[in-house]
Amino acid sequence: MRYQYWIDGQMRFGEMRVEFVDHVDVVVAGLGTAGAISACCAAGYGLTVLGLERSTGMGGQGGMSGVVDYYYGTRGGIAEAINRRCQQMISSGAYTPSRLPEALEESLPPAVKSYCLEEEARKQGVRLWYDAQILGVFLEGNQVVGVRCAKGDEICQVGCRVLIDATGEAEIAHMAGCRMQPMRAADGSGLIFSKVRAVLCKERWIRGGWQLCGRTNSGCAADFTRAILDAATMPSELRKEDDDGRVVFEGVMLGMREGRRIVAEETLSFEAFAAGAHTEHPLYYSASLVDNINRDMALEDDAQQDFQLIATMSRSRVTVGIPMGALLPVDMEGMLVAGRCMGVDHDFSTGVRMKRDIEKSGEAAATWAVLAIRNNVSLRDVAYADLAEMLRKTGCLDDRQDMPWDDAKVLRETGRHVRISFPETEEEIRRALDSEEPGPALWAIRSMGTPALSMLRPWAASQQEPLASNSALAAGMLNGEFALPKLRRMSRDFRQHPKAEMWSVHYPDAMKAIMLLGRMADAESVPWLMRILEDERVLEGVKIRQDTYAPEPGDYYTNLFLHSLCAIRRIIAAHPQLRTECVERISRRVFARDFALYHSFGRLNLTQTARELALSM
Repeated sequence: MRYQYWIDGQMRFGEMRVEFVDHVDVVVAGLGTAGAISACCAAGYGLTVLGLERSTGMGGQGGMSGVVDYYYGTRGGIAEAINRRCQQMISSGAYTPSRLPEALEESLPPAVKSYCLEEEARKQGVRLWYDAQILGVFLEGNQVVGVRCAKGDEICQVGCRVLIDATGEAEIAHMAGCRMQPMRAADGSGLIFSKVRAVLCKERWIRGGWQLCGRTNSGCAADFTRAILDAATMPSELRKEDDDGRVVFEGVMLGMREGRRIVAEETLSFEAFAAGAHTEHPLYYSASLVDNINRDMALEDDAQQDFQLIATMSRSRVTVGIPMGALLPVDMEGMLVAGRCMGVDHDFSTGVRMKRDIEKSGEAAATWAVLAIRNNVSLRDVAYADLAEMLRKTGCLDDRQDMPWDDAKVLRETGRHVRISFPETEEEIRRALDSEEPGPALWAIRSMGTPALSMLRPWAASQQEPLASNSALAAGMLNGEFALPKLRRMSRDFRQHPKAEMWSVHYPDAMKAIMLLGRMADAESVPWLMRILEDERVLEGVKIRQDTYAPEPGDYYTNLFLHSLCAIRRIIAAHPQLRTECVERISRRVFARDFALYHSFGRLNLTQTARELALSM
């Protein structure tokens, strides 16, 4: 039997003769949002379950920290009964209630949620080991057969038929040698993490709160420790005596939005979704905003930029089926993953991580394990039809939830589903592009592809606004070179035009145009882009509207700088004759002693990011 573990950042393994002190049907690693439901579900079907958790309670962010609110996601599954039990406890008056100001989303105090999860686990017979740390994994070939863990002062070796990795960071899958997906391509970074807290409102109910902190590598102990210390010493917002939102407690966990994600049998890809792909074998439906909180959008992938920055579709609630294969690591037997470490790409990881949906992933993994053990077959041999039937009985899988895109703002404020309508005819598209709500038309044109260019050409050349600007942006997404003159002019116009489709975030047209000039490798725009990089005074006299995209004036130039830098990187890749001069000038700028990029949105070292980008040219 092979024993595999990580130490000092390296995989170690060796053959061992092992006698398991215990053997269970299922080991659930991590009893957070996904793992707590996994353990309860598997035990509820009669399996022997051991739940291993490094902290002292169940529920993760929702039970041991400050993520008290449900935010989008789809209802259904066994978590609903547990939440009803939570509401019964709250209604007794013994606990401070919790709710969002909008009152449309469910909100549960962490003490109540953790108690009810543990109550359910004990009722179903789950064996709970707290303060437990998995040290390594036992394998026979590529089959996971057990784990070695530290439990207090003991070192225990436990065998299992199925291991469910619900650690959030794919820690156990990583130990077992599963391949991991990359973060975003530009710089290898993920989503910003938060310091989570609970705050008390003047009506004397608790709601969740968070404060953006920066980025960290959760796989590096030193870096992660630094992030914890930085977040812990970041002062909470101070409020006046009569204001809402006084801090009750700081969460004990960082609000990690993205970490390791496995290479799975099927990866949920945002680019494929954008192209119209539909999940054939869904385990459940996830519904949310594509909630990319990053504000250095210049470094995101093309599909994310088109969605968030060009089409400004961040107000859309999108629904996607989570495929069966997303929970199954490639080339590995006896292991499933549940939670945000499943097989989903960086772009989609921003949206499928909502609490209701993560709970469903835990139920889906447990139900899958139940069928494999009952039928004495491998996980890969479990029939989708059998699994889907069981998930439909609990409401975890509900085909009625496979809905069109809807307006998230209206849903959140009123509870009504208002479908986002995508124009189809040429006249409908033209009207939308000539309006203050061009987003659905821009996204529809992206899906249409190059055949749409003939329609866009005369509109981009017209003098009618906003038709000409929006048509040029649409053509730029499709690499229509006739849009270049208009895009060059737009890149010099830093005015912020209000857009009706946005909430509090507005991406100025100049940023959009610069991004597209880079994507189209427009050498003619290099002198202007270099001027932006070298002289912050290009913004003199420009009135900057403060919003969440640019909370302070310095944020605007930082984003302008990053967009221009990324554009030049793409241009010189296509025009190598420009490389030497551009790199020399950029290096003089970014490595000067007084160079600094300011950003108020979390502790992001964008000065260092700019230098690393310059070095990689």
